[in-house]
This record gives sequence, C-alpha cells and structure tokens, in this order.
Amino acid sequence: MRKNCEAYIEKRLEEWAVWFLKCSCVENGYPKSSSFNLFQIGLGINVIGEHLPASLPVNEEAEEVEQSIRQLASYNKLLAQILRLHYLEPRLSKLKKATALGLSHTTYRISLEMSKMWVGGHLSSCFKK
Repeated sequence: MRKNCEAYIEKRLEEWAVWFLKCSCVENGYPKSSSFNLFQIGLGINVIGEHLPASLPVNEEAEEVEQSIRQLASYNKLLAQILRLHYLEPRLSKLKKATALGLSHTTYRISLEMSKMWVGGHLSSCFKK
C-alpha cells in the first residue's frame, strides 16, 4: 500500500510540473506574468515563488497539487521551495539543488521526501485508491 501511495504522489507531482511548465504563460521554464515572484538562490538558479498566474489552463488534479504546495509553503517555505525546485528544475542534480539552497545532500533528500509525503497527505485521492 505504501509503495502504491508513493508512486501515486510521484505521478501527481510529475503531472503538476508538466501542467505548470507547459502552460501558455510559461517561457523558458518560468511564467511570463509580472505578478509571479521569482527569486534567486545560489548558483543562479531561479525558484518559482508562491503566486500562481491567473491564466494557467484548468486541470483540477494539478490545481489540487498546487494548492497543497501553497499550504505547505505557509507552514514551511523551505520544504515548498525544495519541492518546486525538484520538479520544476529536473535537469539539475539533487546535489546542485541542495548546494543552491545551502543544504547538505542528505538534508535536501530527507526534506524532499518529507515535502512529498506532506503533499500526498493533502491529496484527495491518495488514500482512497
């Protein structure tokens, strides 16, 4: 059951990232909207902030994930940043992401797993399957 739920969470997060990055308001991997907060962290990596552009296409499942990530950010901004960085910058290694955030690789990896489980706990279908 646990492996099924972990796979389900991973699938939902991957689908969220595709929805987020492939929408018409995205250019070079980042939203064009001036209302969108981008901030710099070490190594010149951009991490997307909390404000979602109004023009994203409707996708209820992806929107549920986005809402969960926003809730996570209200409790622990770093965990939400780690999650966004992981899924929205897949070409970077975990080590580079950890370094950019000023974390050890182990802390980054553990925090990523914690953030996935937090989001999974807030998804409506995770434990209903």
